[in-house]
This record gives sequence, structure tokens and C-alpha cells, in this order.
Amino acid sequence: DDSELNLGDVLSQVRPRVFIATKIEERGYDGAWRQFDESLKRLKTDYVDLLQIHNIEEPEEVDAIFQDDGAIQMLHEAKEQGLIKFTGVTGHAEPDVLRTAIARYPFDGILMALNPAEVHVHSFQQALLPEAVQRGMAVMAMKVLARGLFWEKAGLRPNLAIHYVLSLPVSNVVIGVMNMEQLERNAATVEQFERVGPMP
Repeated sequence: DDSELNLGDVLSQVRPRVFIATKIEERGYDGAWRQFDESLKRLKTDYVDLLQIHNIEEPEEVDAIFQDDGAIQMLHEAKEQGLIKFTGVTGHAEPDVLRTAIARYPFDGILMALNPAEVHVHSFQQALLPEAVQRGMAVMAMKVLARGLFWEKAGLRPNLAIHYVLSLPVSNVVIGVMNMEQLERNAATVEQFERVGPMP
């Protein structure tokens, strides 16, 4: 996709200093390999640090991944071959499905939606985060700003959302940016971080 192509244009200059994570959406072995090979070509690299099976939502997807010809076999082989360092799984809406997946394979990391509003909807924070931490997984938070809509309507500053999520037991937060101004603002927000709220 565009983000991989953009990274590929500059990655060779900084590759030893960056941690690259990408994802596959295919659930089968052959499709997963094809998708991963395409990512390597776009990124212009011969390995990635973290490869994630992306957006698992249905129990049937978990079953498909763990078939003999499923994507989990591809992840396992890629790690053995040194093409990836770490494995991960992601999800947008179904924490219980992800709990099933991480119980069946020792993924290194997990990417889940975490923000002050989400805790009242799907509640990855309550239904999945504690188990991921207990398993020693790297927890990556996405949708931290909930696309900004919640904050605009509530009249609150987005830095509160970032500080809220950083107060949870997460390894990092993933925040999309559209320009340098947003990137610099987010960096300043992290530098000014003060823990808020109770720890789960």
C-alpha cells in the first residue's frame, strides 16, 4: 500500500535504526506468503521486525489461520527463516476473538483499539489488555484519538487521550498523522506525558 511504498523510498538510508511493522490480511498459507513478499518488495528490505495477522473479527477466521494450510504456518516459517523477528495479531472490534487467538499461539505482540471512549464500547481495555499483559506480549494501541471525532464533539484536547492510553500498560501508541505539524504536536504531547487515571 502507499505507506509501504513511502517507507521503501527512504528505508535503505535508516534501516538499522528503525523498527518496521507490517501486516497480512490473508488467512491462508499461500496467500499470506504472497502478501508478505509484496510487502518486502514495496518496503525494499529483506526482513521486517514485526509481522501481524491483521483484523481478526470472527471465530471462523481464527480456525482458518490455524489450519495446516493457514497463515500461522507462514508466520512460523518466516520467523525461522529470519524474515521476521516478531509475530503479532491485531483486531478492531472483537476482543474475545483475539483472546482465542492468543491462547492458541505465542504471538509476540498485539495491536488493539484503546482510548477513553472505547473502554465503554468493545472494551479491549477490560476484556483483552490484562490477559495480553499477563502473557508478556508487547501491547500496541491504535485508534488512540478515535479519528478525532470524540474530542471535537466533547471540546477536549487530544493530548488527554494520548496521556490516557500511555497510562495503560502499553508498549507504544500508533497515531496516524497527515502533516509535520501533527507529528510535532504528538511528539511534544508524549514528552509532556503525565500518568492519568487508575491502572487496570
